Amino acid sequence: GHQQLDEPEAEAVARWAEVAIEILHSQTRVTSYAFQRTAATIATYTLIDAEGAYRGRVQLQDAIAAPATARLESLADGGGLTFGETTTLWEAMARLRAFSGEAVPLVTAEGQVAGVVPEGALIRGYMDSIHDLRREENAGA
Repeated sequence: GHQQLDEPEAEAVARWAEVAIEILHSQTRVTSYAFQRTAATIATYTLIDAEGAYRGRVQLQDAIAAPATARLESLADGGGLTFGETTTLWEAMARLRAFSGEAVPLVTAEGQVAGVVPEGALIRGYMDSIHDLRREENAGA
């Protein structure tokens, strides 16, 4: 049988999601310990509200330039790329082209942040899938 190459095994990216320190409450102040302790290692923060719902992303450079009393939600971009629980690896790779950051928030159908999907994990998953496809093609030849 001839296998189509455009969408083999549509594996959901949710398998690579992780709960990470870059998920912060939207009411967090720029001067808070929760923000300050991670500022050396995190470039982009995912914001959630008290119910865990997605509230956008904040770039570290914007937070550093903000007044000390600023809450992170006032700096949020309000959107940015997110993946759903059913987003496939192939959809994710196509959407990553316009993305800048380290990890993409995984948002449930109810709007809750279930974690973040690191860009590196997606690329490794993609490379593994390509490798598997080549192996299948060679086995069938």
